Amino acid sequence: MFPIGDIIKGAGDIIGKFKISPAEKLDAQHKLNELQVQANQMALDYEENVLKERASIIKAEAQGSWLAANWRPIVMLDLAALMSAHWLGFTPENITQEAVDHMFDVIKLGLGGYIASLGAGNVIREWRKGQAAPVQPPTPQQAGRN
Repeated sequence: MFPIGDIIKGAGDIIGKFKISPAEKLDAQHKLNELQVQANQMALDYEENVLKERASIIKAEAQGSWLAANWRPIVMLDLAALMSAHWLGFTPENITQEAVDHMFDVIKLGLGGYIASLGAGNVIREWRKGQAAPVQPPTPQQAGRN
């Protein structure tokens, strides 16, 4: 992901080195804080849209035929069965260790993606519930009071 927060922090550090009035520094810092809030909101909106699109694909598959709804779990179960058979010694002699490693990588990727997508969906859902209003950075006048 693009490190926009690091860029804005670096710009804030540069502003602190300029020989300008404190009011101008506060105003510039306030504008940078607003940019960071906007960038963070855009990143969250993007992530939410990506998750919604993924969910719509899975939903469309689930509403289709039985095979369309269940092909992912079937593939994962097949790969897990192949791995179990390999560990129990029921493996053809022409299967290389590299092929077995690739199957294991696919299983890890499938399980990790499933768990991560569930967790990310829950995080965004909870974040949206708790977000009453967007967080606004302090104005230069408010920042001057601290």
